[in-house]
Amino acid sequence: MQPQQFQERFRQLTGYPPFAWQTRLYFDWFAQGVLPAACDVPTGLGKTTTMALWLIARQAGAPLPRRLVYVVDRRAVVDQATRFAEQLQAQAPAALGIKDLAVSTLRGQYADNRKWLQNPAGLSIVVGTVDMIGSRLLFSGYGVSRRMRPYHAGLLGADTLVLLDEAHLCPPFEALLHAVANDATLQPQCPQKQAVVPRFALLPLSATGRGGGERVFRLHSEETDPEGQPVVYQRYQAAKHLTVSTLESNAALVPDMVDRAWALGSDDGPARVLVFCNQRDNAQKVKQGLDKLARKHKAVVRTQLLVGARRVRERQALQQWLEEVGLLGDATASPECPVFLVATSAGEVGVDLDADHLVCDLVAWERMVQRLGRVNRRGGDGRVARVDALAVPLKKDDAHAEQHRACLSLLQQLPALDADGPVHDASPAGIDQLKQQARDAPEIQAELALATTPGPLRPALNRPVVEAWSLTTIAEHPGRPDIAPWIRGWLDEEPQTTVAWRHHMPWRRGLNRPIREEVESHFSAAPVHMEETLESATSRVLQVFVARAVARARVIRREHPDANLWHHPGVMVLDQSGDFQEAWSLAELERLNALKPDRQRREAAAWRGRLLVVSAALGGLDEDGMLDPAAETPPTTLDGIETYGWEDALRARVGYWPVGPASPTPDPSFWKSVSCVSLAPPEAAETDQAPTLQVFVLRGKDGAGAGDRAVSRTSQRLREHLAWTAEAAERIAEALELPEQYRLMLVAAAKGHDLGKQRILWQMAMNAPLGDGPYAKTTGGGDGRRLNGYRHEFGSLRDADAAGLLEGLDDECRDLALHLIAAHHGFARPTITPFDPDLTPADREALAREVAQRFARLQRVWGPWGLAWWESLLRAADQSASARLDEEGGR
Repeated sequence: MQPQQFQERFRQLTGYPPFAWQTRLYFDWFAQGVLPAACDVPTGLGKTTTMALWLIARQAGAPLPRRLVYVVDRRAVVDQATRFAEQLQAQAPAALGIKDLAVSTLRGQYADNRKWLQNPAGLSIVVGTVDMIGSRLLFSGYGVSRRMRPYHAGLLGADTLVLLDEAHLCPPFEALLHAVANDATLQPQCPQKQAVVPRFALLPLSATGRGGGERVFRLHSEETDPEGQPVVYQRYQAAKHLTVSTLESNAALVPDMVDRAWALGSDDGPARVLVFCNQRDNAQKVKQGLDKLARKHKAVVRTQLLVGARRVRERQALQQWLEEVGLLGDATASPECPVFLVATSAGEVGVDLDADHLVCDLVAWERMVQRLGRVNRRGGDGRVARVDALAVPLKKDDAHAEQHRACLSLLQQLPALDADGPVHDASPAGIDQLKQQARDAPEIQAELALATTPGPLRPALNRPVVEAWSLTTIAEHPGRPDIAPWIRGWLDEEPQTTVAWRHHMPWRRGLNRPIREEVESHFSAAPVHMEETLESATSRVLQVFVARAVARARVIRREHPDANLWHHPGVMVLDQSGDFQEAWSLAELERLNALKPDRQRREAAAWRGRLLVVSAALGGLDEDGMLDPAAETPPTTLDGIETYGWEDALRARVGYWPVGPASPTPDPSFWKSVSCVSLAPPEAAETDQAPTLQVFVLRGKDGAGAGDRAVSRTSQRLREHLAWTAEAAERIAEALELPEQYRLMLVAAAKGHDLGKQRILWQMAMNAPLGDGPYAKTTGGGDGRRLNGYRHEFGSLRDADAAGLLEGLDDECRDLALHLIAAHHGFARPTITPFDPDLTPADREALAREVAQRFARLQRVWGPWGLAWWESLLRAADQSASARLDEEGGR
């Protein structure tokens, strides 16, 4: 491709021509199908556009992975990466002739629409957080059912390029990704197998401290030239005049920040001022101080707080506010009144803020650089940002004293803008100049090391640990460690708890405790969605809901003196995978109030690092989406009715709909019921009038769930479903250019994967029409409990062999085909229920042993992610056939 062609395609995709550095990165690296060790480009110069470079290179035939995963370190208010990906998706048909680019997001307001799971051979972009991507990669997806975890891991661990934004902020995760990409022990055993499974690749989008030498991509001086690159020059030289002040005491910090922010926002005309505080309490006090000054001066101002411990749903409303006041995007007009955004670290990464001025306290060097990148981000003629950095005195024995001193020294070594040196150049050019000086100055290198937050200790990744995680059908495994240290390192931080509210809880009336199986069944079908969640310190969560329980109990006793508070749901504790841990009634929560704080924390130890599902009746969430012990009103919920609902989220983003008693059921033409939990007392008769909690999911592609569900909008005979699945498998194999023996193997597995459904037991349990079957899909009315544990995949193993579908395959491919048949719903890793009505008990046990042994044998050959990738191919073909049925019907 000629440079002119590249520039035109880039312009069509993005709306503007490429910078010189982007052109060089494309031709020197992406177009060749290779990647630098890291991409060290200053913030504000468009690192996100590496997505466009990947897409253009893929369309031009470069041997790069088909899936691009863009990872950011924090859940930000807005998701510019997703917006950019969606822009690429919209422009790709006209610019590149690509019509099927899938875009999915695992963070922020966007649900995981599962588009990236539907076609393993297609191009897709996934945007996610460190935790959401990391947990899925390690077979432990947060919020992902146990059966779906191999599917996610297989498609993330092979044929994937990870772009890790601001990689230096999450060194353990970068080390994890580097091991997955480069550790040969985690890959298929021999070169022939490695050539079949597409590679996993990593590109950190920042300098990481790992060295890399010439393989680190950096700006060249000519790429910031004012004549040839005026936009880059404008952003690179964006004026940021830094003044560093050392205060006399900690007590002076908040009042000084308030006074300086007020002066910057109002003295020379209305301006947008960003205030960064290291502590949440200080941020709240600064906002209160600014609001108080506004009342004192009877001035019209706009203030907002950006903190992390806010529910994602309410954080989305902040995006609109940021756009309105001109803190996001390319705002050029002056504000009509002073604007103040007070933020904690939640605003440092992933938010494209562009304030006029900045006030902040002193933090570690890498965080200071991020903060400086949020002011006068785009530069411009005559635009000069004033930056006031305030340092408080620290005692010599303070753990952060040495880091504090080194960071202060580095800021004062930035280029001086006047003779006396109190004002320094904090532009990207000024920071880059200091970094260049450090390459030849050991003393500056030493200060940079001291001023930067040291990466936490982390465990090494090895094959036995990954294999323990990959045993997803074993619920309890003593050799399976928690994945958190591999993603975040060993952190000395206060435990966190994730909170979500639901209007209806899967908790039968009249019981002190819910039934475990019913809880897990419900949350498997309707898992807690990112938009519902709030993350906060466990101690704060405990404090709020104990207070709310006391207040709620008082109201109930006043209105219903004989009420049994043990029968009122309070909270349910789930692990990050949705498995039930414990439940607390309203009475139990109220009881905690009589205990001392230390005893409360011990009693609620299981809340640490867990997911807390709270009854909406408890309240506890204020209008801004933050925890508040005084908030009585039930918050909006995913399963709410009337004023409590958020149906737009259900239909447009989430794809599933929990429906409780007395709630209208959705249109069956578009929604299908996949779960029904009784809310009646166990002793009550199950009648049509008994209260239930159902879960409906969208039909068709947007409703792709844990697998090929037997209940469908249209019934379909088994013969047709197998043929459709085989056609889909053929398309996938051809698009992936699989070697012939593996193409034949995948198609053979598709032809036999559901043969176990022809058992009379299965047909009767699914209420299939009689006389003209067997059927693969029925229109409903089935009862899975009548299967007595029978899995049709288990029956398919024998039937596929008996039908001669595997004849002609060599032993290796026959083994692989049988495993894919057994595993196409997420089982056989390594266990599956050993029941088949047509086999003797001894034969069932022998067949189940073969399943487990086959899994171990194949994983040893293909590696953990390689085998999961093979499974994903058949699962995708199966789901493609199911989606086709919902879209066009069948027979």
